Amino acid sequence: MSVQEPARFVAVHGAHDMVRCLREALAPLVPALVPPLRQLLATREPTCMASACLVLSDMLHHGGPAFCTALVPHFWQFGQCLNLLLSNAAIHVSAGYNSRTRICVAKLVHHMLAQIQEGGGAKAGQLLQRYTPLYSPPVIGTEAVGRRSTCVLHAV
Repeated sequence: MSVQEPARFVAVHGAHDMVRCLREALAPLVPALVPPLRQLLATREPTCMASACLVLSDMLHHGGPAFCTALVPHFWQFGQCLNLLLSNAAIHVSAGYNSRTRICVAKLVHHMLAQIQEGGGAKAGQLLQRYTPLYSPPVIGTEAVGRRSTCVLHAV
């Protein structure tokens, strides 16, 4: 993937358009989607890694729980690269073509991992803890032990 604009812009938006059209048909495609995403994440180039995370996050959003469940067995292939991004909160990339805003890649990865945990169930939570120890999952709807109140935190 080219990191130069407008080629990056066309690649990312083309991927987003395909994801929006496929929706439920994404789950059976997971085995074919994993190698190119892993290859982009393995480049260690922040812009390529952020683009791969943006596309994967879009797939998680539009593909629904079926996509998350299909992705869980393949998650181990992304763990090392995602830990690298989580460990460095100083990495920021341009939000896109002709934009002055910058995206914190660690926040992007944290949001994506929260989507995987939410859609993938208990097995996804276990794999996230195993392969991305730097990820701290959001606590949603748990009751405090020994208290009558309920503590509810939502991910940002």
